[in-house]
Amino acid sequence: MEGLAPGTRVLSLFLVNERGTVERDRDTQFAFQVRMDLAYARGFLSRPNRRGEDGSDEDQRVLALTFRHNVEWAVGHNTSVERPVVVDGKVTRLRTTQLPTFEVPNVVPRAIDDATLGMADLAKLDAKGLANALSPLVEAYAKWIDQQRYTSLERPSLEATRDDLMAKADHARERIAAGIALLGQSPQALKAFKLANQAMHLAAVQADKVREDPRYVGGRAPAWHPFQLAFVLLNLPSLESVEHPHRKLAELLYFPTGGGKTEAYLGLIAFVLLLRRIRGQGTPHEGRGVAVLLRYTLRLLTLDQLAHASTLICTLEEMRRRNPTELGNARFTIGLWVGASA
Repeated sequence: MEGLAPGTRVLSLFLVNERGTVERDRDTQFAFQVRMDLAYARGFLSRPNRRGEDGSDEDQRVLALTFRHNVEWAVGHNTSVERPVVVDGKVTRLRTTQLPTFEVPNVVPRAIDDATLGMADLAKLDAKGLANALSPLVEAYAKWIDQQRYTSLERPSLEATRDDLMAKADHARERIAAGIALLGQSPQALKAFKLANQAMHLAAVQADKVREDPRYVGGRAPAWHPFQLAFVLLNLPSLESVEHPHRKLAELLYFPTGGGKTEAYLGLIAFVLLLRRIRGQGTPHEGRGVAVLLRYTLRLLTLDQLAHASTLICTLEEMRRRNPTELGNARFTIGLWVGASA
């Protein structure tokens, strides 16, 4: 097998139940929850899995690179194998199990100390102040890209995938920088971005009032995670201009449940709604009309996300009432359409 030294042996073990069949009480002939335990003092070798490393499927290539250090020590047939304990770099014991378990580690957003992430803070800054406050995001991302780009890998196929991913990451970095630059070039985009941060801050504070475990206590205030703010900035140019080439792209933001994806796209929604109202001043439509469509496929998820979106819309409406000169005379509203079940 590729990846194993010559002379390596693969061992297969099977338990065969040779008890004879009986017409009554057949249960007594069965073997339930059998466990096999194998020990080898010199240590077992992991079985390499290079599937997809140089295939045509990009997802498989990325998975092969991402999980290149995850190895397989044994494969169960009609059973599973416990995750072995590595001692001094060796695995000396393997054991089957009928109930395998695996602890998924918690994913925590990375902190960037030099960046200004507070929503209320960003709402108060001018264009120059925002450039200084947000540029550490781009610098930290560029540093991370360089670290990954020169990471030593075992095989050319993995290096090719790594190089492709780093080229795409570098393009994303350029788009984030372009979003920051836009705030210094477009007064309307700047005003919409500042008001969007103000709205997100107020909505977060309002939602926190009904939490059983409030987040914003002891001087804490609503703030973006770096990935959320980067996602918002990355999309600003294509939302600001209908002629922007990235307008046709569909951006996928992936993060585990509860990590903050909702706040990221709500920030973009706030920016779009406010920009339309700002640009609509003095026009018959005043920036009204359907601006955003949200689609959810699970009923409970729909209700949960509707609550988040409604809180933001109510916040925007309260801001509009206090400042109709800039945000128009028409209400900010939200609607719900429920399709027929299949």
